[in-house]
Amino acid sequence: MRAFGIRVGTDGTLAGTIGLRFAAEGSAPGQVNVAYGLYPSWWGRGLATRAVTEAPRTASTRLPSWPVRQRAPAAPSIP
Repeated sequence: MRAFGIRVGTDGTLAGTIGLRFAAEGSAPGQVNVAYGLYPSWWGRGLATRAVTEAPRTASTRLPSWPVRQRAPAAPSIP
C-alpha cells in the first residue's frame, strides 16, 4: 500500500489521504485498489475527484515499476 496526503493551500493543510493498494486480495494482476478519505470540512470542493484523477499519474511517476495503463470507468456518486 502506498498512501499520500491530500494537501491544500499554500501552507499544505492536510485535507485527507488517498491510498493505492497494489496486488490486493481479490484483484486481478496489475489492478490497483484506490481508497480515499477527506475530513468533513473539506467535502464538496472536488478534492476527492481531483485526488482520484491524479493518483494514477502520481503512482506511475513515483512507482515506475507499477505503470498505470488503464483507468476503470467512473463510479456513480453516493448521495
